[in-house]
Amino acid sequence: MFEDFGCKVGDTLFVAVLDLKKICEFEVDCLKVFSGDFTAHGYIYGKYGKYGAPTEFSLKKLNKRVIFTNKILAVNWMNNYFK
Repeated sequence: MFEDFGCKVGDTLFVAVLDLKKICEFEVDCLKVFSGDFTAHGYIYGKYGKYGAPTEFSLKKLNKRVIFTNKILAVNWMNNYFK
């Protein structure tokens, strides 16, 4: 069922943290389906030190803005954002 969401539980995604201007790893631990959206819940590492902070991202934005499956895509997006 979740193959079409672009990621699965256990995947590591990359998040552009705009206020810190850095790319952090995001480990998916749960996928949630709502009537108008689907999200990945997990832990973002590197934003608040070495420990993970729980957070959730909409997968409608996956590989378009903020959250990416590839670190290079995240870096390129953030560099273009700050131009």
